[in-house]
Amino acid sequence: MKEYSFEEMIEYDTKMEGKPIAIGQRVFVMTNEGYKFGIIFRIKGEQKPETVKRMDFSADGKFEVILTGGNALFDIVWDDGTISPRIPERHIRGEEKNVCCLVPEVATADEIRRRLGIFWE
Repeated sequence: MKEYSFEEMIEYDTKMEGKPIAIGQRVFVMTNEGYKFGIIFRIKGEQKPETVKRMDFSADGKFEVILTGGNALFDIVWDDGTISPRIPERHIRGEEKNVCCLVPEVATADEIRRRLGIFWE
């Protein structure tokens, strides 16, 4: 995978707002342990990007974010080989861009098979 700056990923993610996400789409996430990259290998349900909404509010001095909408569920295989199943569309599309964003690259079917450890002739 090519290396992309954070700004390039944000720009691509912004361009993809409202558009369907394809199997093979690469993603980037920030976790408590650092960052990681993955590949979407399964999409369940019809995508409804236009329904994803983000609500920000503050209560008792705490800032809160609530994400609603979306319909599809995404399965992701990470570069370390772990799998995150059934991630709601709203978390792929509606998170703060420094938490989850799309990478301007789509993996091939062979690359997805290798990542999942699926081999056949």
